[in-house]
Amino acid sequence: YSIFKNLWQRGFCLYCGVKFGCSFLAYAGNITDVHSYLSIFVVPIQRVQISPKFIIAFGRLGTITKKFNIIVYLNKVCVPRFISLRWHNFLP
Repeated sequence: YSIFKNLWQRGFCLYCGVKFGCSFLAYAGNITDVHSYLSIFVVPIQRVQISPKFIIAFGRLGTITKKFNIIVYLNKVCVPRFISLRWHNFLP
């Protein structure tokens, strides 16, 4: 609940993200007026260590769906922490 509340307080409208392989889709306005550009994946507190395969898969999913990826977890005092993924095109 605290992750949902944090994003809601930041002004995002949230919607179920199952169709896009994530926990939430975040909209920067009314869901009927704008497209979502954020895919939010909530990592359970027991699984804060994220495998390289997960990062690659989630990054590819964001590229395919044309959304910016955010991984969210709760720290030890239950404050949401956000990690973003961004691909770099530095190879020729």
